Amino acid sequence: LELARRLGDRREEVFILEDIADTYRDLGEPDLFLGFRENQLEVARDLDDAPLEAQILMDIARDYHGRGEIEAALARAEQASTRVHLVDSAMHRRICEQIGSWKEPT
Repeated sequence: LELARRLGDRREEVFILEDIADTYRDLGEPDLFLGFRENQLEVARDLDDAPLEAQILMDIARDYHGRGEIEAALARAEQASTRVHLVDSAMHRRICEQIGSWKEPT
């Protein structure tokens, strides 16, 4: 991570942060997982990469959903939807389908 930062390779930094986040998720450390995902999201926003940002937002949303935090999940998914609305119609459609399934009564 430090090397990517020193080299200014922001895209590589995003992928390394994802690996670190996933490791913490696998270790049962959800707060650390979310912290690294939030860091990853900040870098993606700096890159102005809408699909990447939406993908990260949806990963965060799925984690919230898995914890039973439906409102937080929906908020992140809505952000993802808004971010790719005019950029990637297929991704936008998939996100909207996910949002719809989370809003359905169980």
